[in-house]
Amino acid sequence: MDNLTKTKLEAIDLFLKELHKKGSSNVTCPICKTKLEFVENGSSYTVKCQTQNCLEEYFRGI
Repeated sequence: MDNLTKTKLEAIDLFLKELHKKGSSNVTCPICKTKLEFVENGSSYTVKCQTQNCLEEYFRGI
């Protein structure tokens, strides 16, 4: 795993922990420094940065 991938995963993890604990988060994208956002779609969700074609990770539920 390269350092950028590790940094992205750490930012997403911190974002999700803050979101769960506080209901919101100010964690920024490690690439472009814009705010990360949470998008829910049924049993799946996406964590992405506000910059198009930057950080975007999909998570699937059951």
